[in-house]
Order: sequence, then C-alpha cells, then structure tokens
Amino acid sequence: MKKTLLFIATLLASYVGMAQETYHPTAENLKAREQFQDEKFGIFLHWGLYSMMGTTEWIMTNRDINYKEYPKLAKTFYPSEFDADAWVKSYQGCWCKVYHHYDTPP
Repeated sequence: MKKTLLFIATLLASYVGMAQETYHPTAENLKAREQFQDEKFGIFLHWGLYSMMGTTEWIMTNRDINYKEYPKLAKTFYPSEFDADAWVKSYQGCWCKVYHHYDTPP
C-alpha cells in the first residue's frame, strides 16, 4: 500500500512539475494591460426598458415578470428627451472612458 501511495505521489509531483510552464504574454495582452492601467476609471451607461420603472435589468427576476410580458413595455418606451451624445459629452474630460449599452433601440 505504501509503495502504491508513493508511486502515485511521485507521478503527481512529476505531472505538476511539467505543467508549470513560464507565462509569456503576447504583445496584444501587454498593450491591453497598459491601456487598462492608463484608463483607471470608466463609466458604464446602461439603460433600457427597466429604466422607465426606475430599477435594474434584473426587474424580470426581482418582480417575477413573465418573459412574454416584458417586451410589451417596448410599446410604451419612447425616450424622446434622452440624448446619448449629451450624456457622453458631459463625461468627456473627466479622466474616464465612457461605455454605453442599451437593450432597446433608441
């Protein structure tokens, strides 16, 4: 039994040793790291149907809304006062990168 355990331990130790290769990041990876370090701060604007109810994208789960009912909200979603360019411009020059996403067409 001891010999079997010793054999398995030796086998595992040699396998782990082979798996430890030196990591060499690609030029693309290094550039992405540098860009991430330079940006340091980002703003993510995320809005959609749930926005008109003053809640988050988890509204279907949190309020138990049927997936067939949720799209009906789109008929009432008309953001006539929303100006995406104005939002982005308001953040320009504040040392951050602005990301935006919406789940319904503006």
